[in-house]
Amino acid sequence: MTRSDSALYVRNLGTNVEALNGIRGLAVLQVVLAHTHYVLSKDPYAVDVTRWTFINRIFEPGYLGLDIFFTLSGFLITSLLLRDLVSWRRGDESGVSILRRFYARRALRLLPALYVMLAVSWVWVLSTDDVSHAPHWGSTYSAILYIANWAIVWGSPATNPDLGHLWSLAVEEQFYIVWPFVLMLLVRLCKSNVFKIVLIGSVALLVLWHRANVYGDGVNWLATYIRTDTRVDSMLIGALFAIVHRHFRIDQRVLGIAAWIGLLGILYYKFGSPPPDRFTFGFTRTSIFTGLCLLAAASGAWSMNKVLSWRPLAALGRYSYGLYLYHHVVFLGVGRHLAQFSQSFRLFVAYGLSALFTFLSWRFVESRCLKLKSRFE
Repeated sequence: MTRSDSALYVRNLGTNVEALNGIRGLAVLQVVLAHTHYVLSKDPYAVDVTRWTFINRIFEPGYLGLDIFFTLSGFLITSLLLRDLVSWRRGDESGVSILRRFYARRALRLLPALYVMLAVSWVWVLSTDDVSHAPHWGSTYSAILYIANWAIVWGSPATNPDLGHLWSLAVEEQFYIVWPFVLMLLVRLCKSNVFKIVLIGSVALLVLWHRANVYGDGVNWLATYIRTDTRVDSMLIGALFAIVHRHFRIDQRVLGIAAWIGLLGILYYKFGSPPPDRFTFGFTRTSIFTGLCLLAAASGAWSMNKVLSWRPLAALGRYSYGLYLYHHVVFLGVGRHLAQFSQSFRLFVAYGLSALFTFLSWRFVESRCLKLKSRFE
């Protein structure tokens, strides 16, 4: 790896890198598969979905998919901010203007689809009486305020499990609120990109150490899993790799080899590592492996880019937000109301309805809001 002065070598991330969409598609696919046990089995940990342990691990809770999502979010958001902060450093644009544009674009991307999904969930609750209204109100408030993860940690009785998956969006949004200010401070005070990387990496290691202590002190595994202070290391590692991508020139062959190592590490994490390992250094390790893959994919240096850019997989990545929002509610609803039907029928209905709601969300909400983002370019 060779470093070039940022004034001489700066590489912006492409606006729509299909390989990164493919990685996002794989991540949401893992999350959907992990939640399929709500349709297939009454066992909350899905240990008896099939007779084969290897296959059952595919249906385990979606640790891997969320690790990839968090790392990818840190990578993309930091790449976008670094690009925009160039005009701030030159004095061409104020920091307030940069922040206003950033938060406006994030709001257009995230809020409308979420609010529509919450409205649809209320239609379902009012028409079926699946859950009492008080827990659903509590979950709705938590989702709107992006504190769903902390509402679960605090043990609030006013939560509906159907919306429990929104905790991950809360973690990301809390990161989005704080990180632009931290990055602006780093850009203003730190001239050395190496120092920025070392500093961010050190903070990520502190989060790892903190999470290991929290879990070791007997804190519930779910609380350890969803707390912001125990999961933000994944997004910090994504940010670290964004700085490497922007300011460092790395041999393409080295990047390709590193990405294959990262992929093998991810596969081992999914199918070989023991569950307690995840709550110590497991999440951080997987984020590093994911970062290697992101770096090579974004640089066009990985032979896997052809697979990741496969049109159906990349499309799944583009539509992943709507799929993530709706599939959990649909799966739980199908599991409750169609338990008397065969597994294959339940799968058909659950996947079909999830695909339908994803399409409707993209067609009538997300795509239209994305067009408005151009006003903030």
